[in-house]
Amino acid sequence: MTTHNEDGGKSFFAQFIDDQKKEELNSPAQKLLDWLQRDWTGPTISAREIYRLGPNSIRDRKSAIDQAEILVEHGRLIPIETRRPDMKKWQIVRGKQTGATRLLKARAEARRWSIPRDSCDS
Repeated sequence: MTTHNEDGGKSFFAQFIDDQKKEELNSPAQKLLDWLQRDWTGPTISAREIYRLGPNSIRDRKSAIDQAEILVEHGRLIPIETRRPDMKKWQIVRGKQTGATRLLKARAEARRWSIPRDSCDS
């Protein structure tokens, strides 16, 4: 919905919203999300993979982690525990999902790794 003023131009509010959308589309986090959806086929990604193989604007560790954390806030990535405290890794959430669906999937994934295989075969 675009609001126009009397002389046919966009109102200040409509122009502000359009500028915000353009800014978001050009943000490094959006570029990372686009790259993940278009080029990355794996279910998980690490910070190292992002800054080595990801978009050119995210080619250092700090930027990779910062942009990934933005995607975590928006529910597009889920942090995964790693074997090393200095290692960062995330599960990629593909498609449209509700917060509850993401939470259930993350819990199921965490349980899958913590339950011994023998107890699942009953």
